[in-house]
Amino acid sequence: IDNKLRFWDAATGKDATKEREIALTGHGYNLNFAPDGKRLLVGSTKLEIFDVETQKPVKKDYFAETGTSQFFHSAAWSPKGKWIAAAADGTAVTL
Repeated sequence: IDNKLRFWDAATGKDATKEREIALTGHGYNLNFAPDGKRLLVGSTKLEIFDVETQKPVKKDYFAETGTSQFFHSAAWSPKGKWIAAAADGTAVTL
């Protein structure tokens, strides 16, 4: 619970994070890879997307409506990766 994102090599079990620290807006409650495996959606106190290869944010404040401090425990990509459905504490599902 340090508000950091880390990448691990599944074959070796070793930390594969390129930067020393990848800061999140809060705890990472939910992680989902896009169907093509190129992006990682992180549900934290807002929704964040990272490029898997570069491990960099795709765009800061990508989801403007998630800017308030919420807790996104549930989030999922549509089968083709065009849409994301997410739910935060006390809110309905948002597309």
